[in-house]
Amino acid sequence: MTAAAGTKKKAIEAEGEQATDAGLGGTARTDADGQTTADDTSDDVYGLSISRDRAGTTIKITDPDNAGDDDPKFSKAMDLGSTGQMHTRTMEADDDGNVMTEVAVVYTDIAAPKAVAFAKFQNAEGTATQTLNIDLDPAMDADNDGTADNDLTARSVGADGTTAPTADEIKLVMSGGLGSGGSTQRNFAGYQLDSDTGTAGNQTIQAYETAGTYNGAMGTYRCNGGATGCTISYNTKGEISAMSAGWVFIPGAGATSDQPDYDYLHYGFWLKRTADADGVLEYNEVETFAGSSIAASDGSQLDTVTGSASYEGSAAGVYVHSVVNPDGTEASATSGHFTANASLMAYFGQTVDDTNTANTDESGRVAPNMLNTVTGTIDSFVLSGGEAQNWAVALQGSRAAGANTFSGTAKGGVGNGSFSGTYHGSTPETDSDGDGTTRVAPGSMVGEFNAGFTNGSVAGAFGARKK
Repeated sequence: MTAAAGTKKKAIEAEGEQATDAGLGGTARTDADGQTTADDTSDDVYGLSISRDRAGTTIKITDPDNAGDDDPKFSKAMDLGSTGQMHTRTMEADDDGNVMTEVAVVYTDIAAPKAVAFAKFQNAEGTATQTLNIDLDPAMDADNDGTADNDLTARSVGADGTTAPTADEIKLVMSGGLGSGGSTQRNFAGYQLDSDTGTAGNQTIQAYETAGTYNGAMGTYRCNGGATGCTISYNTKGEISAMSAGWVFIPGAGATSDQPDYDYLHYGFWLKRTADADGVLEYNEVETFAGSSIAASDGSQLDTVTGSASYEGSAAGVYVHSVVNPDGTEASATSGHFTANASLMAYFGQTVDDTNTANTDESGRVAPNMLNTVTGTIDSFVLSGGEAQNWAVALQGSRAAGANTFSGTAKGGVGNGSFSGTYHGSTPETDSDGDGTTRVAPGSMVGEFNAGFTNGSVAGAFGARKK
């Protein structure tokens, strides 16, 4: 075995023996002494953000302890298919010439955004945030036919017609007609009542209007602020920094906004390696991690889920692969990263009321020894060189009452590795059989595992969705 592969194998073994998983950023992030203060960022956890627009997926990894402009940052090193990315960060050499590099590989099932009607756009909580909430009143005679147009509704750029937009709302505004013009503030005209009739039918001054987009939707901005008009302020770069109340957006016919995917999984690994002045490589630490954009399931609600559910997904991690001689000795070893398939079956509560002797329907009954357990397999391994590997990992775990997590063993044929995971998503109530209210299984699970084989070892993480 090469020296580098040997150190990676030891790092994989150490990851599997952790009582509490360190995750992204490693053991330096665990605050072991409990003495962290507000201005001590040395053991703050790394940040991980994932987003996707029409151009593709963006993954950012940040280190609070290296947040300065001149500090080394993570940057994308390569795309790994359509769902994964590798990010790396290399530190400056120390006094002995040792150079430390961090590698983070993240896979995610985040989907591309979908175009939805302007007023149907929702935030992550499922609330429609672009409903048409303002009647253009006093209405204006936009076509100068002597009759006020009173059939138009619009979206206030602020929360309502009397509230100035927040910084987040301003970020959605794009319009060349609202540009800075080289000043720090501009005034825009609102409607004025006809001085003779006192009505809004024919304005002496028409409200300012200009074409633009709001959250990507085409339409028209209008100052609906009355005779006092509206204002916009700008920063030194000419960007909009503040808008007064009264600004509204009138979406064009068929206008749409891109609805992001708010429900996605991620999984992967982080490692730290050091090359000495002679180029000799040592793997110092390996950590796996997995998570979801939506909250973990409620453990007490999981207690009333019944039956079973199957979950399918993918896995990724690091490996050491040995070439074994006929006599069982090791001829050589290589290391890298892998992808694999994940198939799991979760068993929850009993579907049959054993206390009801009249209940003879035992369809879907869960064997008593399988209640609140998880079984599964990680297989179809593909190594980073593209070669397939016939490894398979058998998973067996259980969930304690009131918990949203499960844990157990991962067996690849040599020793017992570990396996753990978390349920994510809601568990809606149902009474499909008329036998009392129960809950349905959550929509997803994520987790981590490590295992040994006769010719290698792995540490990885997975994300899986209910079929």
